[in-house]
Amino acid sequence: MKICSWNIRGGGSSRRRELVRTVIRKENPDIFVVLETKKMMVDRRFVASLWKSRFVDWVTLPAEGRSGGILVMWDPRVILVTENLIGDFSVSIEIKWKDEFKWWFTAVYGPCKPRQRDFFWDELAGLHSICGERWCIGGDFNVVRNLNEKMNSNSLTPSMYCFDNLIQELELYDPPLLNAKFTWSNFRINPICCRLDRFFVTRGWMDIFPSFRHTVLPRITSDHNPILLDTARLRWGPTPFRFENAWLLHHKLKE
Repeated sequence: MKICSWNIRGGGSSRRRELVRTVIRKENPDIFVVLETKKMMVDRRFVASLWKSRFVDWVTLPAEGRSGGILVMWDPRVILVTENLIGDFSVSIEIKWKDEFKWWFTAVYGPCKPRQRDFFWDELAGLHSICGERWCIGGDFNVVRNLNEKMNSNSLTPSMYCFDNLIQELELYDPPLLNAKFTWSNFRINPICCRLDRFFVTRGWMDIFPSFRHTVLPRITSDHNPILLDTARLRWGPTPFRFENAWLLHHKLKE
């Protein structure tokens, strides 16, 4: 299972959509989340310009004017979606996994304005009660948990405090990024870098997928890095060939 999320800062450019399609083809995710589509209407033509094949289902949260918008795409040959929920800041899908388990995945795009974050926290808490113990949530939260997640920051804001408390109250596991510290930068002379994009998982979800890695992919457009959650076990290459010289002395060697 591979889940990829990326804030692309608008899907109107054909060049940008082609870059997204390149990432999807290279990483071959089962679920791909496009954040900040800036699209009030998402049709099959737009989805086809992003996805890797003709086999695709999707659910979307429309943008409000020229901001926001969430698109969740998946391969129906691999992912069986039985239900979906659309909130003010999120899109959730219930997945039936190998006819044995059901679990929820939620894609989020958090508000930029602090005064809207109380509604965001309430929506996450409500989703937790619906999605239960087998839940994975990821996307752009537009807030960091602590000072270590923002470069050149020395003040703890109320939003940071509330976000960290919520994660602890919901008992969500925050897997560390294995190959980077930040996921967003403003690219200025004195840059500001933050970890705005991330995945959280519950203990019940980890029981289904005990081996997973949380990594950052290279940034090729937008000011956000794509993030990837991969549940496949590490592959160390082919099994090494071993030979003992003593076998040459065995009386049945030729046979």
